[in-house]
Amino acid sequence: MKTTKIIMMVLAVMLSATAMAKGYKITGRLTGNVEGKTIYLCKSGTDEEIKYRPQTIDSTIIRNGQFVFKGKLAEPSLLLLKYFPNDNRGDEENGRIAMRPVLPLLMGNEKVNIEANVDDWQEDFLTAVYDTYDYKNTQISGSSLNDLYREYKQGRTDYTKRRSRLSDAFHKQYYDKNSVTPMDYVVKELARQDSAKAATSAFLKDFIMRNSDNLAGVVALDESLGTFDNPTIESLVAAISDKMKATTQGQTMLTHANVIKRTAEGAPFADVTLMDADGRDHQLSEYLGKGNYTLLEFWASWCGPCRGSIPHLKQLYGLYHPQGFDIVSVSMDTDNKAWHKALDEEKMKWTQLICKDGFGQVAKTYNFNGIPYCVLIGPKGEIVETNCRDARLDRQMVKLYGNKLETFHLTAQQEDLTDSVVIMPMYYGDMQRVGFQKYALKDGKLDITLPLDKPQNLVLMRPGDYMHTISIPALPGEFVNLTGSFADMKIEGSNFYEQYAPIGEKLNEYQAKMSKDREAYEKEYQRLVKNEKKNRKQMDANKAAYIESQEKLYAELKKEMTDYIKSHPSSEVSATLLQVVESDSLESVVKGLNYYVRNGRMKPVIDAMLKNAENERLAKAAKEAIKPGVVAPDFTLDDINGKPLTLSSLRGKYVVLDFWGSWCGWCIKGMPDMKKYYEKYRGKFEIVGVDCSDAVEKWKKAVKDNELPWLHVYNKSADGTPEKYAVEAYPTKIIINPDGTINKIIVGESQEFYKYLDELLK
Repeated sequence: MKTTKIIMMVLAVMLSATAMAKGYKITGRLTGNVEGKTIYLCKSGTDEEIKYRPQTIDSTIIRNGQFVFKGKLAEPSLLLLKYFPNDNRGDEENGRIAMRPVLPLLMGNEKVNIEANVDDWQEDFLTAVYDTYDYKNTQISGSSLNDLYREYKQGRTDYTKRRSRLSDAFHKQYYDKNSVTPMDYVVKELARQDSAKAATSAFLKDFIMRNSDNLAGVVALDESLGTFDNPTIESLVAAISDKMKATTQGQTMLTHANVIKRTAEGAPFADVTLMDADGRDHQLSEYLGKGNYTLLEFWASWCGPCRGSIPHLKQLYGLYHPQGFDIVSVSMDTDNKAWHKALDEEKMKWTQLICKDGFGQVAKTYNFNGIPYCVLIGPKGEIVETNCRDARLDRQMVKLYGNKLETFHLTAQQEDLTDSVVIMPMYYGDMQRVGFQKYALKDGKLDITLPLDKPQNLVLMRPGDYMHTISIPALPGEFVNLTGSFADMKIEGSNFYEQYAPIGEKLNEYQAKMSKDREAYEKEYQRLVKNEKKNRKQMDANKAAYIESQEKLYAELKKEMTDYIKSHPSSEVSATLLQVVESDSLESVVKGLNYYVRNGRMKPVIDAMLKNAENERLAKAAKEAIKPGVVAPDFTLDDINGKPLTLSSLRGKYVVLDFWGSWCGWCIKGMPDMKKYYEKYRGKFEIVGVDCSDAVEKWKKAVKDNELPWLHVYNKSADGTPEKYAVEAYPTKIIINPDGTINKIIVGESQEFYKYLDELLK
């Protein structure tokens, strides 16, 4: 039996030697637009140079859909059939000149037969980048080695497609900045991706171990090194036979493995020499492995995605640095001036270093050729996760330090606040109020954490005092501290609020001046209205002066805010100031903002502002038509019981449309007088309260709490009823005649309305 085995082995070696001596023969029968075209046979490999620039071995013309290549290989090798669809040697029809259909083969000196439609062949660049290939519509026979290679490639391709589907669906949700992606969704979906990656790794490991003594196993390991952690790479390399390690492909694999395993997950970080902004050399070991988690971030001043991710890094640094998280940014710039300029612009507080040779030795050491590239380093200097950015970095932060990304932290200690404060959250642009909430102060200080899914504007006021307010933008994952007073507010907090403070304090200064003017006007109005007939001339003069003062202040405010936006196109702060920009010019101002501001976490703010500007334009057009004497636009809205109410059904009596909201202080302030007059002239007229920009539950609660006895309907944002009536301020009261025509429009809470009702209904 032993003698038989020896004889068989000798025969196998002799047959192999004979085959190698005879050389290879590749015959092909192709369909598609191939007649008269040139097909090339190229030497390929896993080394980057030959992988992306295969060496031509031979070429021939396709005749009658057929071709033949003959030659001799020194050892089994990776080959590539490359086909040029047209004379310019590219795929002109798809506009991708560098993309050429190819068919990879792994074979020795064998007779191989191919039958395929070239339209099914994958393009060379994609084949090289992803190390995948779908052979399902291509028939290849004659090489047992290529059969194994095809098993590996097809399996890798199928697993990669599944991972890509999961990744694409997740990224579509994660990068949709209309709201913050819920962290539980992030964790769940990344776990699914990790599971798919583990299944891919299991398939690859199994294939490599089963083929550790042939070239297919070596190629599979070489192309998959980046998939595995450090211990797995070492164990798989050890499993490859010495015979295979001695081949050219085996030597290439060993070279790659020695590089990749040094910075694979589980390995200690690689120490390198870098330079700081002052020109001094530093070792990475000065900053890593010091008992805390550190993000090693590779970037460059010219890299758009790198610059676009900096606001999020600042956010994470602000949230988690107090708990030990750190960042070391390493620039790949070759232009020191450009790097320094970017440092001045971005104002990153963490360590900043630069590679002396750009994409040189450091990039090779850490095995990357594109940026941004981020590596999370553990407390002992171990590599925890590679390519750890965006959602994966968020997940790590939440896992290590807790979830602070879906909340907003507000502290305040102000002279105007004593025992409590009322906060009204509202979304930008669409004016959707979330509702009032009263918070108690402890030792004169407010300290609250609010759940937040997208940016809001918070309006703070003293209980019962709707005249004096301050406003502050609230962003998920940020924190702010307010001191001073309503008239002189001081702002500090996370990185966003450091940028916002100068212009935010100026904004509230203007608001304080406008509130002071209004308070003085209202006080004088209440004094004069007691003898209105005698004081009418003075009241009219006061009103004209008040309007002029308010318009002047608002014009100054708009100019200052607009100038800030135009001079800070890369700041997220600019997006929060868009509410003061005229609707006619808003679109052009938004276009001037940086791409990453327009499409980052401020996107819902900007989109809402643009929608609001569109509504304002519609309202302006309606303003020309909405005036006394015209027929009031009809509408049908749901009443407080959910039943439809049509305005025209009330014809035959006077109707007052009261556009209001539970969030509107002046609306609430006027309710007692409204109730008094409703009772005074009961039966002679009807009031229809049209609630705007409220949550349904807040609307119903306000109606109940204020005991409002008249009809009520709810206007959804999409209904557009305020726009139909050109409503620009709240409350707005529109008196409609019994015949359905508009009688009078009164804006604001004023005694003028009640005096007019007396004249109309007596």
